[in-house]
Amino acid sequence: MKRLILPLLTVLSLGLPEIAGAQAISAPAIPAPASATGLILPLYGNTTVQFAAALEAAKVVPVIAIINPDDGVGERKDHFIAAKVAALKAAGAKIVGYVATGYGNQPLNQVQRQMDKYLRWYNVGGYFLDEMAGSTGKLAYYRTLRNRAISQGLSIVGNPGQGAAEGYAGLTDVIITFEDAYADGWQTYTQPTWTATLPANRLGTIVYSAKGNLLNSIIDRAITQRYGWVYVTDKNEPDPYGISATYFKFEVSYLQSKNLPAPAVAEPLPAEEIPADVEDEATQP
Repeated sequence: MKRLILPLLTVLSLGLPEIAGAQAISAPAIPAPASATGLILPLYGNTTVQFAAALEAAKVVPVIAIINPDDGVGERKDHFIAAKVAALKAAGAKIVGYVATGYGNQPLNQVQRQMDKYLRWYNVGGYFLDEMAGSTGKLAYYRTLRNRAISQGLSIVGNPGQGAAEGYAGLTDVIITFEDAYADGWQTYTQPTWTATLPANRLGTIVYSAKGNLLNSIIDRAITQRYGWVYVTDKNEPDPYGISATYFKFEVSYLQSKNLPAPAVAEPLPAEEIPADVEDEATQP
């Protein structure tokens, strides 16, 4: 998901187990929707119109949510966003907080401080790590963030966009393996071979700059490619997520019409199951 200095609101259905010693998290149950494919919905415009659309969508399909008050968590709590988060959670959605990681170059202590503020100010259900690196050389960096989330009983959605190494599968609950314009490879893109061992509810895609006549075929291909989370929009760079897709209502209806068992976001992996071939980097929060 491209990093833009704009407000963001997105919504996510997350299963959060209790972890010994972790902070208690209030997490409303998700009603069983009709669709097997959830909606990962960027709402960068942070407008009442986008929020209302997200709220309606959350009633009929799983919706993933990322909040991004100020190119990250910001310096103070945004009460407008907090109210929207509360309403979305009441509708059965859960929230993740957007943090740009600079492909593993953002100082870890800065990223961790953002994570802690998201939890304290918005009671998020997890974190959306944008600009996620894909190389094995950065696994230790993301393992540190993964451990932080586990200690809080929260989940990680990672967005390398494309081309991540297999090791990242063990450091995320949902991984976005394709985020790009429709014309930039969607028709020929295939999932990395290592994703074959993952359930669909751990894989996501976002396709922008897609005309309305392509909507159904993109969703159908996403399902064929075993994506459990998808968002399609006709909006373009530099801000494809500032307003909802023109055909957003049709997108929700089409997902709902698939009428398959609903995906449940994979529970965070226990610490002992995280790949041990990388070393944690010592950080001070």
